[in-house]
Amino acid sequence: MIKLQVIGSRANWSKPFKNKKIKKFTSCFLETDKKFQIDAGNPWDKKKINYLLITHLHQDHIGKIQTYPKETIFCLPSKTFAKKMPKGARTLLLKPNSKIGNTNIQPFLVHHSIHTLTYGFKISYQKTSFIWLPDYFSPFNFSVFKKTDYFFLGASSLKRDILHPGYLHGQISILHFLRKLKKRKISPKKRKIYLIHLGLSMFPLKEKISWLQRQFPEYHIITTYDGIKINL
Repeated sequence: MIKLQVIGSRANWSKPFKNKKIKKFTSCFLETDKKFQIDAGNPWDKKKINYLLITHLHQDHIGKIQTYPKETIFCLPSKTFAKKMPKGARTLLLKPNSKIGNTNIQPFLVHHSIHTLTYGFKISYQKTSFIWLPDYFSPFNFSVFKKTDYFFLGASSLKRDILHPGYLHGQISILHFLRKLKKRKISPKKRKIYLIHLGLSMFPLKEKISWLQRQFPEYHIITTYDGIKINL
């Protein structure tokens, strides 16, 4: 079993949402035979982890990285990330398919920003696998999604793609991305898609998720919130 706890579910906006359950930047704890965390945009809360995985170098994903204890091993999908790690930090450069303990970590490159390489992760342990993908416009290769049990997908926008000034790319709306998956006949094996990296247009959540679910009855769409625990 994979034990996953969402630390935070919100995207990078200047002000927190008016929602008591969603205030922290998107990040999660992950326990298999090792203890992992993905991204470090929130203050360190002293929970013991062995490895910290970094998706990309934007502040909502690495803003509090200097607060992490010295024994943390920083897992980097690109050697270009090393310059942003704390001085003297222990780092591990991930390969296209890396194994840490009995946990398989597969970083995959996505379109997001011209200023930093951006990755998602496919994580597999025992017979369970999931995708963690908070920031993206499009993957370079959709094949990584195949034969995967669960998807955790960024929903920075409901219907309109976001293109930031000065960026070659931005974030695709969750509506458009699910259409891309459907067109390619890609679905999580367990049918469950968890939404992370929630943007302002996703609120009010109950209403927007209900609308999205009607568009894609073949999926079971679930919203996350700060602190939710999920056993995969």
